[in-house]
Amino acid sequence: MYKGEDLWKKPEIQVVKKTLSNGKVITTYPDLPKNIYSSFRATAERHMEKVAVVDDEGRQYSYKKMMEMTDDFSSWLIHEFGVTRRKHVALMLYNSIEFCTTFLSLNRIGAVVVPLPTKFKMEEVHALVEKSDVEFIICDEKFEDYFEKYQQNLNICVVPDGKEKYGLETFTSTKDLSAIEEIEEKATDVDLALMLFTSGTTSMSKGVTIRNYNIMHAVESYHKVLGITEEDKAIIPVPIYLVTGLVAVFGLMIHIGGTVCLNRFFDAKRVLEDINKYGITFFHASPTVFTLILKERKHYPELPMLRMFACGSCNMPPEKIKMLHEWLPKSEFRTIYGLTETTSPGTVFPTDASSSPYIGSSGIPIPGSAYKIVDEEGNEVKDGEKQNVGSIRLTFFDIFSDKTKQFGFKAVFPSGKVLTCLGDEPFNEKCRNFVQNCDYLMCEAFCLYSQKDIFKPYEKFHSTALDAGKLAESLFAKNLILYHTEDETLQTRKSTYTSEARTVFNGNIFVPDDFEVIDLK
Repeated sequence: MYKGEDLWKKPEIQVVKKTLSNGKVITTYPDLPKNIYSSFRATAERHMEKVAVVDDEGRQYSYKKMMEMTDDFSSWLIHEFGVTRRKHVALMLYNSIEFCTTFLSLNRIGAVVVPLPTKFKMEEVHALVEKSDVEFIICDEKFEDYFEKYQQNLNICVVPDGKEKYGLETFTSTKDLSAIEEIEEKATDVDLALMLFTSGTTSMSKGVTIRNYNIMHAVESYHKVLGITEEDKAIIPVPIYLVTGLVAVFGLMIHIGGTVCLNRFFDAKRVLEDINKYGITFFHASPTVFTLILKERKHYPELPMLRMFACGSCNMPPEKIKMLHEWLPKSEFRTIYGLTETTSPGTVFPTDASSSPYIGSSGIPIPGSAYKIVDEEGNEVKDGEKQNVGSIRLTFFDIFSDKTKQFGFKAVFPSGKVLTCLGDEPFNEKCRNFVQNCDYLMCEAFCLYSQKDIFKPYEKFHSTALDAGKLAESLFAKNLILYHTEDETLQTRKSTYTSEARTVFNGNIFVPDDFEVIDLK
C-alpha cells in the first residue's frame, strides 16, 4: 500500500491520526477547523479589511463585509426561510457573491448544499431535484420558472440578478444571532456539507456526498503541497458549482486568506484581461480551458503575476503543457488528478511538470490518502504473484524502488516467448531470477550515456542506452526494447540509442515511437 504522507518530503507537511466526532480515525493535518465556515471566520478575524472576493462586475468584498453578509443571510435562512441543520438545500446561482454568501451561510447552519448546474435544461434539473431529497431551493431569478411545479411542496427563494446591486440585500432578519450560534455549536466535522452530481466516466448522473472533514482535508492539502498562501489571488471563470471551483479554488482561498475573482461566464479574453487587471497568481482549470486560453496567447505575451497553473479534470497532453511553458516560462504547471469523490485532489505533481522528465504523470498521492494495486478479488499484488490475463501468464515482481513501491512483470505468451518489463527504474540485482534469459527485455533508458551531463539520468533514478545494453547482455536477453526516454531528440533517437546500445549488446534493439507496434516473433 502507498501512503501519500510517506511520499512528500516537505518538512512543512505533517499529518496526525485524528478521531472524528463519529469515532472514525483518519490521517489528516493537525488543528483543522471543523468546517469551511469556521475556517472562513478564522480567516476573516485575521484579515478583516483584505479583499476576499471580486465579483463579475468588479465589485470588491472584504472578509469583514462577507462576514456581515453571511451573518445577515444565515439569520434570514433560519428565521424566515426555515432552514435547519441537515436539511437539503438546492442552489442554482451563477458565479457570484450571492453564491459564495449562500454557500457559507448554509455551511454555517449545517445544511447540505446541493448545487444545480446552471447549464442544465429544465427536465435535467428536475431529475436532480427529485433525486436529492431537497426541501428548499435558492435560485437566480432567471431560473424561477424551472421550479414552478415545486411551489406547493418546497420552499423556494428567488434571488434578484446581482448585476446592479447585491442580490441578497433584502433577505435580512431583525432577530438576533443566538439561534444561529446554537445551531453552529452543534455542527460537526462529519456532517454532510455537499451533494454534488457528476457523471464522471459514465453517462449516468450520480450524487456524491461530501462531508466537512473531506473539504477541510482537501483545501489544506492544496495549501501544503502547492504552497498556496494568503498572498495568492485566484480566478474562477467556469461554473463554481463543480468541486474544482467550490473546493479547490473558492474553499482554498477563503481557508488561507487569499482573494478570488469571479467571472459569471467563460470568455478566454476576459480571463486573461482579469489575470492582468487583478494580479492573479494562481489559475486552476481544465485542459479545455487551457486550450482556449492558448488561442489568445499572442494578444497577451506576458502575465507577470501568474506564478502557477494547476490542471485537473482530465489528462493534459504534454505538448500543451510545453506550449504554456513556452508562452509563460516563469509560471509553474502542476498536474492534478482527482475525483468529485475525493473532494478534488487525489494526486498532485510535486514540482513544475513542464520541465520534468515525468511531464505526463499525474503526480503522487496527497498526504492522508492510501493507494494499493489489487487483483480482481481486491487482493493486493505481492512480489512474485502470478495472474493470467487471457492466454498470457503474468508474474509481478517488486523492483525494490527507494521512492515508492513499484512492480515490474514477466509475461509468458502462448508461443512460449517471454517478455519482461523492469518498470520505471534501473535494474535491481534482487530481480535477476525474474528477468534473465528472457526473449524481450523492456528497459528504461532516459538518454544516451554521451549526453548524461545534459540530461542527468542518474539524479533522476534512471539509466542510459549504454547501461541498458550492458544489462541486457549480462542477463542473456535476446531482444532489447528501450523506452521512457527524453523527448528532445525524437528525430534522431531511434538511430542514436540503437547505435549506443549495440556497442555492448549483440541482440536486436528496438527504440519504438509512440503507437509503434512490435511483433513479438
